[in-house]
Amino acid sequence: MFGNLAAFVNGNMFIGLFGDDLFVRVADADRGRLLKEGGSDFAPMPGRAMKGYVTLPPGWAKREKATRAEIAHSLDFARALPPKTPKPARAKRGA
Repeated sequence: MFGNLAAFVNGNMFIGLFGDDLFVRVADADRGRLLKEGGSDFAPMPGRAMKGYVTLPPGWAKREKATRAEIAHSLDFARALPPKTPKPARAKRGA
């Protein structure tokens, strides 16, 4: 995703890397908690935040246990979402 690493479950993205940031998909209650801890809304382009995604607070790579817990929590959240159905393939131009 965005030329970086991302993980999906049932077609739903739940975690990814964007530069030095690790973002997770979370419920609104967890979003507020992560924002209070120093995270931020995930915006791959300035002013274009992706709803439901939050970057973990800076230093996430040094807090392995807490980061693993956030990843597991995000995976559980995404597993509970309805599976995404694949979009039909687009016709190739000039064919």
